[in-house]
Amino acid sequence: MQPLFCSTVYRLSPPETLGRVLKTVMAIPEEGDFETIEKILSSIKCKHQLKWTLRNVQDEYVITHPVSDRNRRLAMEKGKKVILEFGKELRGYATYSEKIKNIIGGK
Repeated sequence: MQPLFCSTVYRLSPPETLGRVLKTVMAIPEEGDFETIEKILSSIKCKHQLKWTLRNVQDEYVITHPVSDRNRRLAMEKGKKVILEFGKELRGYATYSEKIKNIIGGK
């Protein structure tokens, strides 16, 4: 079970920070990372914050201000792809991908 402190820290963190945390977690894939990623993403209560967190997970598209609508859209799609494709080779991936689809698809 996740300590309350961690949940509060995630909720209070800006999307840029959450995106960097997710990238750090995903740097070396391990099965325990699935739970961490799920907890971070599920702690985000605002659709706007989730979108910007996903945009910050990827490095392909520039999202500094001013940012075009096209780059915002492409960055979010790429961020979703990065999160969903993480850990495909690890045991537990099927469960992880279903949970993540529910989190990022429902916000």
